[in-house]
Amino acid sequence: MVYKLFESSVVGYKNIKKGSKSQDYIDYKILDDGVICAVADGHSTDFFTYSDEGAKLACKSAISIFERLAKKLIEDIKKELQEDIVQNQIYDMWMNLVNEHYRSIKPMVFNTQYLKYSTTLVCTLITDEFRLYLKIGDGSIVVKNGNDYKNVLESKNKEVVDSLGRERAYKNFIYYIEKNNEDNKLDNIILFTDGY
Repeated sequence: MVYKLFESSVVGYKNIKKGSKSQDYIDYKILDDGVICAVADGHSTDFFTYSDEGAKLACKSAISIFERLAKKLIEDIKKELQEDIVQNQIYDMWMNLVNEHYRSIKPMVFNTQYLKYSTTLVCTLITDEFRLYLKIGDGSIVVKNGNDYKNVLESKNKEVVDSLGRERAYKNFIYYIEKNNEDNKLDNIILFTDGY
């Protein structure tokens, strides 16, 4: 199967007003029989000093873990998702990468400030056999078939934005996995950081 990827990022109104750059990060990896895409949105208030780095590390973590999943059977992936194994692996890898980054700028630190790296994450793994959608936070995954659009995953928490950086954040991931077949063909899969 041939996959075409398009990416774009826009600096939001609040950041333009403050004279800051975007904390969004986009990354992808093309596989032999599929593609992995990830977008993350670091929190933009001044408290979240390293959220741009947190977003970059979130995408790196998701792609690394999804690359391992691409070689597995869908039944095994479903089991790992139900048991929070995939979510925990992404979260643990992100925490380790954040810890490395924080210690590189503050070598004498005893307590890594994970919260300052807080970010949302939206990612998908698309193979010839299945599609996996996973997110934490207020991002969206929208699928398009013909003129029909559908939001794949509704946000878990409407009042507070779930994100990496909080303790046990892996519990707040939501996901959907489906086998590819003739009945669920798609024209496009669109990932948004701030919701659709």
